[in-house]
Amino acid sequence: MYSNNCVLKKDVIDVAERMLNENEAAALKLASLQKSVLSLEEEVARALKASLGTVESEQASVAVVGGRVRVRLSDELLFPSAKVQISETGLRALAQVTDVLRRTPSRRIEIAGHTDDRAVTRGWQDNWQLSAERARQVGLFLIAHGIEGKRIFVAGYADTDPADPADSDAARAHNRRVELFIEPTSPSGEPTSPSGEPTGAEPAGAKN
Repeated sequence: MYSNNCVLKKDVIDVAERMLNENEAAALKLASLQKSVLSLEEEVARALKASLGTVESEQASVAVVGGRVRVRLSDELLFPSAKVQISETGLRALAQVTDVLRRTPSRRIEIAGHTDDRAVTRGWQDNWQLSAERARQVGLFLIAHGIEGKRIFVAGYADTDPADPADSDAARAHNRRVELFIEPTSPSGEPTSPSGEPTGAEPAGAKN
């Protein structure tokens, strides 16, 4: 009986040690993946910032937010007042952004339109309609310039998600914007760089 108990305890200890080792290995793998994803997001953000280098900082910005890369473009850059036809300066800026996005595989690109809290007065039922149509026009531009439509999601938020809640003309100008949220990934689902090379992958032709 004593011998059997010793064997049983040893088996339990062995199982516990294996589980602990597996958990530690899984934790290390997760930490490595998180580091790779963060590095990827920062690399994509740098590429997008470089693409918008000729645009004034008040009109365009790039940041990593909540695990996604956010490109914020002001309506002053993209659209004439109360219009949805993209301006010449907006077309140039979007072309620069799209050039990076074509080289950055992603599972999803969300395009969000935002307005200020003032009522629309020309040709639109409300700010919901205006913000949604502006987001749609940006999405159509991306599709026309080589981005797969199945990766693109558009939404209009009207004035419900202000970037600046202050009651001032400057705040309202800041709130009138279109934002792109990019979730970069490799075609295989692994993190990848804007050059298309999987993050941490061996160079082409590398041997074990």
